[in-house]
Amino acid sequence: MKTLVRVGTAAAVCLMVWGGIAAPAPALAAATATKQSEQAGQAASPSFRLNVDGEASKHKALSVEQVTMLPLSFLNEDLGLTASYDAQAKAIAVKAPNREVVAIADGSDVTVNGHELSKGYTVRQIGGEWYVPLPLLTGHMGYEAHWIADTKTVVLSKIRENDILWTNVSINKETQDVTVTVQYPQLKGLKSGDVEVQINELFAKEAERFVDAALAESKGAFNDIGFQYDYYLDYSMKYNRNDVVSVQFQSYVYQGGAHGIPARTDYTINLNTGKVYTLNDLLQSNPNYKDPINAVVKKGLQEIALYEEGHEFAFRTISDNPSFYVKDEGVVVYFDVYEYTPYAAGFPEFYFRFSALLPELPEGELPF
Repeated sequence: MKTLVRVGTAAAVCLMVWGGIAAPAPALAAATATKQSEQAGQAASPSFRLNVDGEASKHKALSVEQVTMLPLSFLNEDLGLTASYDAQAKAIAVKAPNREVVAIADGSDVTVNGHELSKGYTVRQIGGEWYVPLPLLTGHMGYEAHWIADTKTVVLSKIRENDILWTNVSINKETQDVTVTVQYPQLKGLKSGDVEVQINELFAKEAERFVDAALAESKGAFNDIGFQYDYYLDYSMKYNRNDVVSVQFQSYVYQGGAHGIPARTDYTINLNTGKVYTLNDLLQSNPNYKDPINAVVKKGLQEIALYEEGHEFAFRTISDNPSFYVKDEGVVVYFDVYEYTPYAAGFPEFYFRFSALLPELPEGELPF
């Protein structure tokens, strides 16, 4: 697996929050090898109750280096997944309909349907049983989790995702001037074959444009500066429900200097029609939807940028076509690196529930 270490050095620390309790993102714990973790006194690791859709489990979760870990026996017996350890491959495999996760036991390399994840998820052997990190299930296996502080219980629920299969395509090119590493998704199982082709072509063209740009922009780089440029394109699924998907492409380009430049492109798509939504498409029933967004964004950007009171701030309003993706029951509006804030701030994000932006939207409905 090719992982760009430079991305990690510049990325801000992410937190995952359950009911007011924050735990570091799993990538922060991925550097510790399995054997080392077994020797780290895990007998003293806190344990949590587990509950699945209201049913208490006999199994317990463990907290290891502030990451919640689930035993394979729980996945098999309570979640109905097929989870096993392959001693020959030294890997954990977790299988569900349309989904297979493979995690290497002596590191943080993980694939989902062949997609090599850039974020590490370390599996561990504890007390003779293998454990997988909870964020692997909530991020890639179609589950959501809630934390009940009073009873120290992790509650898992299955999300009703679209019944489609996602596969992965990889492109790897290397010249004297550049190394290009690309992954992009393709899907199968849509009701309309024409829409399926349309969406797959959209994703493929995104990847092809990136590769073409990498080859063109890097031409002569080695002779000019003495080393290769590095171009990296990956993707993540932000939403996969209610016949809609929100897919985010993340790129990273290094051409020398202290750090490279990350960028994002998002597609929120109706799987029945192939329509690519703009934010205005989703919120147009409220002609004043920009007002509450602008108020929150301006305050948040000023805080991130550490602007002093009384100083002029560049942000006025979101554009007619701002960057966004769908998440849960709302949208995340975000801004590019350097657009309003320093590099270290990354991509400032602001989440808004549809119900807050569309007061006339019937309870429980979405604007799709």
